[in-house]
Amino acid sequence: MRCLPVFILIDSSSSMKGEAINAVNTGISSLLKSLRTNPFALETVNLCILSFNTEAFIVRPYSDLMTDDCFDIEAKGKSNLGLGLDLLISEMLLRINKTTTEIKGDWKPLVVFMTDGRPSGAWKKKLKEFHGINDGQFVVCACGVKSNLHTLESFGGSIVILNNKSKSSIYEFFKWVSASILVHSQKIDQNKSDLEIKNKFKIQLD
Repeated sequence: MRCLPVFILIDSSSSMKGEAINAVNTGISSLLKSLRTNPFALETVNLCILSFNTEAFIVRPYSDLMTDDCFDIEAKGKSNLGLGLDLLISEMLLRINKTTTEIKGDWKPLVVFMTDGRPSGAWKKKLKEFHGINDGQFVVCACGVKSNLHTLESFGGSIVILNNKSKSSIYEFFKWVSASILVHSQKIDQNKSDLEIKNKFKIQLD
């Protein structure tokens, strides 16, 4: 069965310590709880959550929404986006089924980055590789007003700006992600075709 692949890549470097990373963990739990109440999402969505600091990790392996979850992202180390992107690319290539002459592949993916905009590592090269394989919607969350927006805008995706890294702001972001996933899954169910990727957007959440 064709699925809607969703990948969320989260900055868990030391700049996200404290309230911010606690809010991220709570936000992910709320996201999953919300999606599990929707029959369209349950039928179509496969979700993978990844994290990066000095290293890169798979927080939630790529699977359907009913798979049990047990995770606790810890904030520490540097923001090595290069390693995070490398792991994301590997997972996308491994998990997303491409269309062939014999079968219809998965729907176009939804990919979300969450970072405060101070990346390190060989991220520019890896970002170019990511764009080479991604044909779906790509959204970057600028986490906090001190985020380097110039750098984040150079990523090439749509931008969601959070005023700060408070619990309420991060919670609102994950509510927005949940709503976006539900819109994607419902349109797929209704139209039975890939979503047309519209112009990039830039929005700000309180």
